[in-house]
Amino acid sequence: MGSVVLEPEEAIEVVESWLNAKFVGGRHKRRIKKISKLEKEN
Repeated sequence: MGSVVLEPEEAIEVVESWLNAKFVGGRHKRRIKKISKLEKEN
């Protein structure tokens, strides 16, 4: 997302889309579970 490629308005749209996307887990699900466990322990 470089400023040469995207206008500020386009960058905002990209970020908003990413933030509003549903997390489907996939290959990162196990890692998220480990992080959650560590957060609960501390």
